[in-house]
Amino acid sequence: MIYQEKLTELSPYARNSRPLKLPPVAYEHGAARGEDRPVPTEMNSALNNVVEKYESIIKNSTRWVYTSLEAYKNMEKVGSNFFAQNKDLTIYPNWRGCSKGFFKVDGMSSCFAWLTCEDLKDIKIERRINHGLGKEVFEADWNGNTVAYVRLRPERLHQEPIRSRVRTGIENLIRLNPSPYVTQVLGYCFEGQNSIMISELAPLGDLRDFVGSQNYAELDRLGRLGVVIRLARVFAFMHNSPIGKRVNCDMTKITRALSQFLVTSDFRIVANDLDDLPLVNREENKLANCTWGKIEDRDPIFQAPEERLHHTSIPNPFDEKADVWKLANMTYTIMYRSVSPSKKKGIDELMAPLEDFLGRCQSQNPDDRPTAKEVVIELIEQYKKAANFL
Repeated sequence: MIYQEKLTELSPYARNSRPLKLPPVAYEHGAARGEDRPVPTEMNSALNNVVEKYESIIKNSTRWVYTSLEAYKNMEKVGSNFFAQNKDLTIYPNWRGCSKGFFKVDGMSSCFAWLTCEDLKDIKIERRINHGLGKEVFEADWNGNTVAYVRLRPERLHQEPIRSRVRTGIENLIRLNPSPYVTQVLGYCFEGQNSIMISELAPLGDLRDFVGSQNYAELDRLGRLGVVIRLARVFAFMHNSPIGKRVNCDMTKITRALSQFLVTSDFRIVANDLDDLPLVNREENKLANCTWGKIEDRDPIFQAPEERLHHTSIPNPFDEKADVWKLANMTYTIMYRSVSPSKKKGIDELMAPLEDFLGRCQSQNPDDRPTAKEVVIELIEQYKKAANFL
């Protein structure tokens, strides 16, 4: 079933218009100490042959194709049981992750301890780049590094429900760090009722804005599938996270769901807005019961059947399989957004073999849907077939 909602809320402009360049493939990132080490010669040669053979594809898809090539390379290296054996799903070889309580951004050669309330004096707040009901985000400078300065909106300081949500969202990010699948925390300050977080800046904006940008419109079908793969990995991580199986109650319609994710400078897709992230475990009868927000903000077509309202104020409880339903809708949206007629036929051909699988993702019975991990694996397999990797 193709999700056909028109994305009228998408921003028409690009957050970043600079050309995207394919990064070098000669090194991969060391998982233990963050050092670069040479890729084995035979692997590097094979990968370079693939890159050369499909140059016409890569020049249009840039890093999105490259990251799918990296996913393929790592899948082959670690074996087919990778997702079952590695709950962190870390397959970004160039991710600059640090230990818990430390961070590293572009231009830094080593990890630095999280910033504290005392360090806020060294941060120069510049322009406001985004805001929501409870918090606002500023571009800021810390010791010559461009960062994001996130704070509770001053006018919400005495509104306890909103104040609590903002702090909970920051606390969830802190608990989930470090991970390539969530926004990197650089520091935070909880003073009294105020909440402030310093995080990595996402120059490409949120996923909603990105898929409406000119950069995205130029991506070919494999580049778009690379975006979907990265998004699916985030869902797989959240359903197997260090703080348990989590679902995001704020994903009530397509535009709002896409806005929960950011696109980072190194082209990762990361979960960012985690104000309402309940723990679910069907075996222990722990299910989500999302009650926050206006009823009119909920799209019954986008949401899974078990999540839809049967009473205006009491939603049905549900588990992570509702996310899988939404992921299928988001897949169609990402693949077909801002697509030209000349590209649509190629996307149709790429999506045709996935039709039955995505149909399973939207089975009426949640138990019949695949897991988010299985979605990742299926998408990567389709990518490999489409690029003639087999």
